[in-house]
Amino acid sequence: TNDIWGWVSPLTKREYALVGCSNGTAFVDISNPTQPIYLGLLPCHDTPSLWRDLETLDNYVYVVSESSNHGLQVMNLLQLDNVVDPPVNFSEDAHYPGFGHCHTLNIDPQSKLLCAMGTNTFNGGPHLLDITNPLNPVFVGGYGEAGYTHDGFITTYSGPDQDHQGDVIIALCNGYNGFYVVNATDPNDVVLLDNYLYPETGYTHQGWFTKDKSYF
Repeated sequence: TNDIWGWVSPLTKREYALVGCSNGTAFVDISNPTQPIYLGLLPCHDTPSLWRDLETLDNYVYVVSESSNHGLQVMNLLQLDNVVDPPVNFSEDAHYPGFGHCHTLNIDPQSKLLCAMGTNTFNGGPHLLDITNPLNPVFVGGYGEAGYTHDGFITTYSGPDQDHQGDVIIALCNGYNGFYVVNATDPNDVVLLDNYLYPETGYTHQGWFTKDKSYF
């Protein structure tokens, strides 16, 4: 396994663990934490790969992989409530083929933009999708001028900087190239705001905003 996410059903309040595995995405009912129930697997879209990344928005999970032709899988999670004879094989409800492999993804729940990073597009930089309709992800733009992005965080900004209130901001952890901040309010014209290089620190791997967005 390589990644994990959580989801709570709005209908039954059951708690689920979503686990990235080499052969797909596994779903485990952890409502009773001492008796977890393995519900089944969403098989990988392409060939197996050790690396898989996943995140949810509302009642859908979005899954990427380092497998060369995997693209983006979308699955409706409400069906987890209705599994009667586990484990079962689940099927993806939608698929986006606009990139092949992808290392990580992050979703802004306010703008409903999904940021795919480390793909075979935009030199590995952000590949942006509008997922307002979960079953029809729409490509809206990207940013390749800063090179490969290992991980990042996309958010509709509400921090202390008054110049960017309501803007869609992406913080990019670009490995040995350092840390970048871009404005993606217009995803067709992503603008570099600033970057910070600190080679003595090594690889800029990942990060997270504080709740007040004063720090990353």
